[in-house]
Amino acid sequence: VGGPDGRNVDLPAALSGVVDIVGEPYPVYRLFLIAAGVAVALGTWAFLMRTRAGLLIRATAQNPTMTHALGLDVRLIRRGVFGVACGLAALGGVLATPLLTAFLGMGTIVVIDAFVIVMIGGMGPFIGTVVGSLLVGISQTFGNFYFPDYALGATYALMILVLLIRPGGLF
Repeated sequence: VGGPDGRNVDLPAALSGVVDIVGEPYPVYRLFLIAAGVAVALGTWAFLMRTRAGLLIRATAQNPTMTHALGLDVRLIRRGVFGVACGLAALGGVLATPLLTAFLGMGTIVVIDAFVIVMIGGMGPFIGTVVGSLLVGISQTFGNFYFPDYALGATYALMILVLLIRPGGLF
């Protein structure tokens, strides 16, 4: 079933069409990815900000010693966060597979982008990650369209610009 060879996955039939948006054709699957991204971002935000589990996660991230002193199992909370993060990474991989080839190291491709997103958005609130990811996506798209040879440099230039102005990130 598995193995080191890459795997291609076909687009689901229901999401394989094209839709006209302002007179331009746009793939339905890309619209689905946008909707899925918004849903996951809103769901993650609601979970972190509106539930008791989210409160415990935020408390553990801000002050694990005090959280432990209050009688909470910090190791269990961190394990749970790691498990949820692995699930979200798996979801991202599954959603990206119809556009890319699935292979064992496909997660390493996004590690640099994730680092840049955190550097741009900052280590603070959740909104920093959302804004950072949007800015990185826009800079990559702009760079790939207008300067294909220097597309990667556009992302790093954005990160350097943000860090020069605000060394802790935007948020």
